[in-house]
Formats: sequence, C-alpha cells, structure tokens
Amino acid sequence: MGDPADRELEIMGMAHAESAEDFLLDLPGSSGLRADANADLIPEGGKSIGTPQRGKLHGAIPLPPRPHLYTRRHPGRSFGSTHTIRTIQTALSTLRSDKDVRTEVMIGDISLPSGGPISPHVSHQSGRDVDIRLLLVKGLDRKTVPVDASSVDWDATWTMVESFLETGAVKVLFLDFGRQAFLHAAALRAGVHPNVARRWFQWPQPGGPGLIRHEAGHRAHVHIRLVCGHNEPRCQGS
Repeated sequence: MGDPADRELEIMGMAHAESAEDFLLDLPGSSGLRADANADLIPEGGKSIGTPQRGKLHGAIPLPPRPHLYTRRHPGRSFGSTHTIRTIQTALSTLRSDKDVRTEVMIGDISLPSGGPISPHVSHQSGRDVDIRLLLVKGLDRKTVPVDASSVDWDATWTMVESFLETGAVKVLFLDFGRQAFLHAAALRAGVHPNVARRWFQWPQPGGPGLIRHEAGHRAHVHIRLVCGHNEPRCQGS
C-alpha cells in the first residue's frame, strides 16, 4: 500500500481544486453563489450499496458547487449518496451560518460516479466516506497540506467536526492519534465537558472506544464516515 504519509500528500493534492471562495465570490455575477444551501434540494435516488471497502453507488449525486460553504478538491471524485451529500450541506451550512467560521473548507475525495475502487484509498467505495483537509491558520498558501500541526487552526477545525457530529450521521471519524490531542484541546476550549469529550475521542487512550479514532496517514485531513441513510437497504455498515 506504500507509505501512509505519501498517500496523504496524494489525497490532498490541489492540482484539480476549484478557485478559492474569496476570489470567486468577488467576481461579477457571483451574488447567486451566496444563496443558502438547502439540503432538501439535493435529489433523491443516490444510494450506497455494500461496504465502504467493497461497495458501489447507485444514482450517485455529485457534490454541488457551493463556494460559500466549501471548495471541491477534485469534482470528479466528489460523488456520494443522497444522504451523504445532504449531510455535508447541513453540517457546513451550520458551520457558516450558526457558528460563523469563514476559513476555507477543502472537501477531498468522496467516491467516483459509480463508486468502487478509487486509488489510493482502501475505502471510499460506497459514497459514505468524506475527506476534509484540516482547516488552515490564516495567512498560509491555500495549497498547503498541513502535515505540521502548527499549520492547523484547531479551533476552527473542531467547530467543523462538531458541526458534523451534530447531524447525528457520523459513524466514525479518522484522525492520527497524535493530532487528536490538538483537536481534543480545542474541544475543551470550546466548552465541551471532559466527560463528553471522552465519548468522542480515543485520545488519550490508544485503542479506546471513541468515535474519533486513529488511522495512519490522517495527519493533514479528517476522514468522516457516515452511517447508512434511510431507504438504503443494500448499504452495509463497516
């Protein structure tokens, strides 16, 4: 499978990324791009089949362009189930509207249009896995892959993670164990009670039962796996 750090650099590469929000939304004719995202407008029919490691997509839904919410790293690798795409819209609308976080959110790979194997991933086959780059501190080049913890705005990153947790749709979130310490500290700064944090995080106990779990090669991004949606009888948890 190669070195996890090298795979992460490939996963977070920006060669196909869209224009940054602060550039795009300053262009003439862009006012309509600021319209609020409505998850209910995401069409029905996108269904996850099988497991994330051995699955496919039926009626895949492309992650729509929403420059006021996020940037798509590679639109051709940003297809998911209806449930997944709606969850992304809901979480990031909350992040922007209710929590007032303005840092760029870079959405990485979800799945290919038909699902199935997608290099260099082991999973991401059934439209339920979402990679999101850790949110950068202000002033860095937007192409930065934040392999250094000092490159990450941990408070904004926790707020983004919390917005997904609040949807109730997160099955597991993968993040390098060492990086969990920074995210855990940000959660406590945000007022999360330590007893609640123990439910969310494996840290500081390696191999613990927390929903936020260690996975090698996840130093610069979080990998969010969502639960199966309603009306997905062929979706299998994993």
